[in-house]
Amino acid sequence: MRILNIILTPLIISLVFYSCSAKRIHNDIDIKKINVDEIGVISAKISFKKNDKLISGYFKLIKLNSSYKIILGKNYLFPENSSIIPENKLLDLNELISTMSNDFNLPLKLKINTKELIAILLGNTHDKGFGSMKLQIKHNYQGSKNKIYPRNTIISRNNEEIKIAIDSITII
Repeated sequence: MRILNIILTPLIISLVFYSCSAKRIHNDIDIKKINVDEIGVISAKISFKKNDKLISGYFKLIKLNSSYKIILGKNYLFPENSSIIPENKLLDLNELISTMSNDFNLPLKLKINTKELIAILLGNTHDKGFGSMKLQIKHNYQGSKNKIYPRNTIISRNNEEIKIAIDSITII
């Protein structure tokens, strides 16, 4: 019995420390070679800012057969909100924000196709009607010489801002 305790105690302690440690995920993805349909999962941190008010949480976009599952949560201790959106349906960003906070409303009135959102997150910013809304889209890049991926994407207008910091991108 004593031998079993000697073996199991260090094993359990090491498992606890390993599971609690931060894992850095390296995403050396060449965005020039990625097709939007090849993206399986995008995991990110997301924040919404208006004037001095800020809410933040996590965001996960998962590709299903002919739709996308969007998961939002404030943190991993609280329940998360998820919804399934068909590929051809427009995603209302105000509805997305209201799932995280009922008293926080951005007057962006931005509806976007999920494939366009993925393209924006990959750094392929097109002006498909965004110019008329006076939106600014900024990307902060990180990576090695040959492989570059967008680490942060900021969509802003006046004193409103949506910031998405990508943790990982999975290609299917």
